[in-house]
Amino acid sequence: MQSGTAVASVPVEDIKREYDVSHTESKLEAGDVPAPLETKYANITRRQVFKYFWRAIIYCGMACWAGMNDGFQGQLPGNILPLPAFVATMADTTINGQAAVSGQTVSFWGGFPAMSQIFGQLFGGFISDRIGRKGSMICFSTLFLIGSSLSITAKNWQWWLGAGVITKLGLGIAQTTLIVYLAEVAPFQLRGTSMAAYQLFLAGGQLVGAIATQIQVSVSPDTWRPLIASEFVITGVFVMMLPFIPESHIYHIRRSNEEQAKKCMLRIYGTAPDYDVDHEYRVIKEQIDAERALMQKHGKASFFEIFKGTNLRRTIAAIVGICAQPLAGAPLLFSYSTYYFSIAGLEDPFLVTVVIFAVLLVVIAITMALCETIGRRPLLLSGCIVMFIFSTGLGVTGSFTGEGAGKAALAMIILWVIAYSWSSAPIGFISAGETSTPRLRAQTSALAFSCYSSLFFIFYWTVPYMISPDAANMGVKASYVFAGLLVPVTILVYFFYPETTGRTYVELDELYSRGIPARKFKSTTTSTESRGLKSEAIITHTIGH
Repeated sequence: MQSGTAVASVPVEDIKREYDVSHTESKLEAGDVPAPLETKYANITRRQVFKYFWRAIIYCGMACWAGMNDGFQGQLPGNILPLPAFVATMADTTINGQAAVSGQTVSFWGGFPAMSQIFGQLFGGFISDRIGRKGSMICFSTLFLIGSSLSITAKNWQWWLGAGVITKLGLGIAQTTLIVYLAEVAPFQLRGTSMAAYQLFLAGGQLVGAIATQIQVSVSPDTWRPLIASEFVITGVFVMMLPFIPESHIYHIRRSNEEQAKKCMLRIYGTAPDYDVDHEYRVIKEQIDAERALMQKHGKASFFEIFKGTNLRRTIAAIVGICAQPLAGAPLLFSYSTYYFSIAGLEDPFLVTVVIFAVLLVVIAITMALCETIGRRPLLLSGCIVMFIFSTGLGVTGSFTGEGAGKAALAMIILWVIAYSWSSAPIGFISAGETSTPRLRAQTSALAFSCYSSLFFIFYWTVPYMISPDAANMGVKASYVFAGLLVPVTILVYFFYPETTGRTYVELDELYSRGIPARKFKSTTTSTESRGLKSEAIITHTIGH
């Protein structure tokens, strides 16, 4: 065995014995339950997954379509802000004798709906557990339609605010529901990819919103309501797909509804050759029963356990992974993109918005493949460093005037978006699920998403004040704030965010239990690898002998 790993001089049996004694969360003690069953499709290749489970992948794609609402309806309010017709309808102040929307009102439009979104995220899990994942989809789709109806009929800024609160409530419920649905329905070989796909559809929604705004400005700049009407198209497509989306079989199994669970399993996975629904049902049922037995033995997982021992490291990793998005500057460059670009003095801010979201979409699509080869940690770490450089550069351009300064600012923005697209954007949404221990995953994910939403809530209130001409009037210099925040984020990523590519949850539990530093996760040999129990196709380093 090579001397470069943390287990170089320790016999394999000693590793196994030490791990068996010290780690109790990844498996039950001997004698509690019989040897676990395993799905018959555990060793198939990724190509075979697409061939065998194509219907399940289609259902995941249908669910991801709802993610377009997240991007589209989250982006559109910021795009509409600079439109003169919209300003004339919503104006509550004057600047240099011209009707305008005050920075305070813009912050209200961002802050109160963000609070509503947090509320939706907190209760979204409860709703989907009570009425099912599909029932929750019907719920948030209804809220989308109500919010769009109120938006298109809005006659003042207060009316617009109320519409935003309802829409964001739906978005909060949608985020928690869809992430759970994808995790439960996607074949386990594609769970990470399905999470990245959600971010891809979200970026797609942002791009469609930017294109729709550009068309509106080009065709009819004196109106804004037709732009809101396009929301009904995105939501309408999803509503038409809803009757064809099956309920999650996991939901039925947890409610001991065997007949309905098997019907859903056949509908989702029945395209696989020789699919034995009885066996696959027993596999999942045994896992759920083992989970319940573990909870009875050790008691219900306490929320405060995520701050104790090695769980604290895992909690920090989960939080920093997803919170890298708002702390890097996403609220500035995406949520208020067109408004921000117009204030920054960029020529044709609507076209610039289209370009950056096209770049975002393309790079995320490429990164979906790279994160399985290059790995999560190097992509996230390098992205944070590069975003710091270009955020600083963008702020520097604010000290100059003229056409050259505008072109330099545009270049810095596009380069920042590229770095964001290969790092925080695709990796953020899967960080909590990969770094947390299974028994505490619900608690860790809840805290991570709460921190994520809370940061967006803070910036929805403060960013308008930063950039608005009637407030701080920082313009592009507001990027200095996020450049400063990226410094502690990068440090935390380096020391706490591990490489998880190719690692099973049992291996991650072992590496954390042994106290392996995050930067050495990739190069460390686990007892599973040493005993030859892992396919060489997914081992990410050389195993010494």
